[in-house]
Amino acid sequence: MAANTSVPKLISPQELHQLLQGQDASRPRVIPLDVSLVYPPASEYTQHLDGRIPGARFFSMKRYAAEDPELKTVIMLPTTGKFVGAMRYLGIRRDDHIICYDVMGFWTPARGAWMLKVFGHEKVSVLNGGLPAWRAAGYSIETGSYSATEPSDYPFVQPNKEMIASFESVASEAGIKERVIIDTRPVEEYADIGHIPKSISLPFTNFLAGPPPNDMRVLPEETWKGIIAKVIGDDLLNELQNKSSELQVISTCGWGVTACTVWLILGSFGVNARVYDESWEGYEMRAGNPVEKGSPDALHPGAPTKGVTSFPELQIPLDSLPDDGTPKIDEVTS
Repeated sequence: MAANTSVPKLISPQELHQLLQGQDASRPRVIPLDVSLVYPPASEYTQHLDGRIPGARFFSMKRYAAEDPELKTVIMLPTTGKFVGAMRYLGIRRDDHIICYDVMGFWTPARGAWMLKVFGHEKVSVLNGGLPAWRAAGYSIETGSYSATEPSDYPFVQPNKEMIASFESVASEAGIKERVIIDTRPVEEYADIGHIPKSISLPFTNFLAGPPPNDMRVLPEETWKGIIAKVIGDDLLNELQNKSSELQVISTCGWGVTACTVWLILGSFGVNARVYDESWEGYEMRAGNPVEKGSPDALHPGAPTKGVTSFPELQIPLDSLPDDGTPKIDEVTS
């Protein structure tokens, strides 16, 4: 009989502490993975060295990302070579239980979990509330630099493309009635900057205990269905959960980060949402795409996309990022 590889999607600081305290050679390892993203000029790696969960390793969601040579999107899934190269450098094994967390609480860990799942890593959880919740629980913090761990032999794996929504899948008029696009950006961005036509506004902050950065813990699981149903209605939610439904669910946001929160939450109901990796950044960087504007109760057509980003200050090419000491990884080919 195959071993049970099921692990909880969300864990508390207390549960993580117990897992770390209970590690022994007879069980799969538990490894906290810092997948933080912060706005420039701040440095994720500097913040990692300033304070982290003991034994944590660091994966740069920005510097290890793939970069589209034409669109210059800044936060994309890594290539297979980069992902596997990073896993090997970090000493992560295929059977390790990875706990994704970030320094803000719940900004990027769902993105980290989605990335790992795209590449077929089975045992992945997210620390609810991240480093702030770990600190608040009174647990110890490591600081300072540390030596690289012994590399692993992580296998060369291909991404599961069924988990990724392409630009064509969100932009095509064909099949528009067979897809539901959920936009997790703040409602102000959805309304004022614009959004993909027919997409539904469901800000990821609806699932948080408090507005960022005050309390970035996800609300209890028993509240999730009510939060979703309040926006999309009970009928559509029930249809999404219907195993025989042909509706395709696509989650999008600004850069493919908070969209993963809805992927995580819908997954708990058995809904296999796809994440539009480029998200709004990639959509608006292509000129001539249709745009809808306005709040959910007052929608109207907007001007087509102009082929430029609404946030140029965040669009820094990877080779232009200042060296902050983030370990460089080799892009492997096998």
